[in-house]
Amino acid sequence: MLWLLDAPTKAEDIDFQKLNIEKFRAKAARLGRDPASITPETLREEFDPVATWVEYINRLTSLPVGLSVTAYSLRHSGKSGRDASGCLSGLWARLPSC
Repeated sequence: MLWLLDAPTKAEDIDFQKLNIEKFRAKAARLGRDPASITPETLREEFDPVATWVEYINRLTSLPVGLSVTAYSLRHSGKSGRDASGCLSGLWARLPSC
């Protein structure tokens, strides 16, 4: 179960030489940043452990939530002659408005 807590907590936990730098450069280009400015050193300087953990927890929790919503939709799609889209719109209508 300790593998669940394997997200890096500091820049020293990451081997930046093994990263696919071209992937980071392509994303930088899409965001309007100079791809040549992306190096292992700049990635090390910009590493944010809080953002890493937030993303990690988000990914861990989104799977069970997505499966639950899918299971709910499939389970209730055949009731009262409604299809799955009707079930989802009914679920959407029950959510509290902001």
